[in-house]
Amino acid sequence: FAVINPKTAGNPYPFKDLSGVGVAFKLAWGIAQSFSGAKKVSAEFRDFLVNAVSLVALGTVADVVPLTGENRIFATFGLGAIQAATSPGLRALIDVAGLADSEIKPGHIAFRIGPRLNAAGRLGSARLAVELLTTDSGDRARQIAKQLDDENRKRQEIEARILAEATEKVHKEVTLDSTHAIVLAAEEWHAGVIGIVASKIVDEFYRPAVLIALDGDLGHGSARSIPPFHLFNGLSACSERLIAFGGHAQAAGLRIARNEVPAFRESLNAVAAQMLSKDDLIPEMQIDAEVMLAQLSAALVHELERLAPCGQGNPSPVLAATELKVAGKPQLVGRKGQHLSFYVRQATTSLKAIAFGMGDSYAALPKDGRTVALAFAPKINTWGGRESVELEVKDIKVEAPA
Repeated sequence: FAVINPKTAGNPYPFKDLSGVGVAFKLAWGIAQSFSGAKKVSAEFRDFLVNAVSLVALGTVADVVPLTGENRIFATFGLGAIQAATSPGLRALIDVAGLADSEIKPGHIAFRIGPRLNAAGRLGSARLAVELLTTDSGDRARQIAKQLDDENRKRQEIEARILAEATEKVHKEVTLDSTHAIVLAAEEWHAGVIGIVASKIVDEFYRPAVLIALDGDLGHGSARSIPPFHLFNGLSACSERLIAFGGHAQAAGLRIARNEVPAFRESLNAVAAQMLSKDDLIPEMQIDAEVMLAQLSAALVHELERLAPCGQGNPSPVLAATELKVAGKPQLVGRKGQHLSFYVRQATTSLKAIAFGMGDSYAALPKDGRTVALAFAPKINTWGGRESVELEVKDIKVEAPA
């Protein structure tokens, strides 16, 4: 049989970053052309392929491949196809994700549609997701979508529990000043969820992280990394401690004997200590431009939106503004007060800022006249037919007194 992979050695195909679904689509298109011979692709083939672009976009974004080159084309046209999809499965999935009245964007796939599809495979069998995307029955599609939504809620609950336990383990068992890679292991951690939690541990502590779900004498692990540390190379250097492993620079999976976990932890830390400097363990944020608040017009934000679709490999622009005064009283918002909402003022311009997941920063906002610097993505808020600019905050820095 043939192995079709643009990344294989000697493969002349010019674009190497296709996702699996992108490769499958190109294969389907090639088969359609082969069947059609010298003629144009038949109307039936063409309709099938055009309709399939919605699934290509779904898989391309969910697989977190760079949204550049051909992937950018798939995402651009596929997002529109998702919006107009007549597939009962896609429509039911969009409805249950609460996106029926929304313009579908990559973030919706990454955080709302994709997780519901993936929940089936994480907690059980992926066959349910396949049936959803292939059924012609609206009733069956709605039934499956509801079931996947329920599974996703269970996944979120399991994830929250494991994250709390893993975070507690870091605080109790890990000396961060001397640790370059975090390796955690526990019973009763669900192997289908630990990869998500590993990503959050990396976000919180900015070190490569491996979470291992122990089951009897074996452990199944998921690993995530930071840009300066090539995870696959790091695991390769510790391969004598592992039964099996695979992955790439930023994510990997592994199997390990339970009794090898302590030695693996020590080995991976030693490798990471050689590969990472102290500066590598300080997170950096790429700022595209520093602006004045008065420059942030709706017209400018619409111009920046032309860079979409943004995602992996094509991140949304991040701007910065300094010497901002916090105006009025900041508020904690969200069901658990996990988000922070406040206004900032610079000269005569005031804008609303929303900091998702940054409720812990509430106490740090200055009340003594000091100013703040913000890193943010400017967004358009439409209310009552009127547009206004809001700041989606990425980071907050309290500035020293002048």
